[in-house]
Amino acid sequence: MISYLTLIQEKTFRYFYDFAHPSCGLARERNSSARHCKPLVAPGFGVMALIIGMERGFITRDQGDDETYQNIRFPRNMRSLAWRLAALA
Repeated sequence: MISYLTLIQEKTFRYFYDFAHPSCGLARERNSSARHCKPLVAPGFGVMALIIGMERGFITRDQGDDETYQNIRFPRNMRSLAWRLAALA
């Protein structure tokens, strides 16, 4: 039987994992139909949810590593894009 705490942890993890933005991987602020990322607070909770998900066996370590890498890579790619666009101006 699954404990109540495990159930809450898995449901919370699933929210951040299943509803992450498909292209940038960042967690959304809420499950809405908005197509853009809102990187304020939710991405931090999303990263912590990935750690819990890996620790509790909800996803494999490789899946967690891939998602974490995507989260970290996205802002760096955006910063690089901003520099390229500024150079063209």
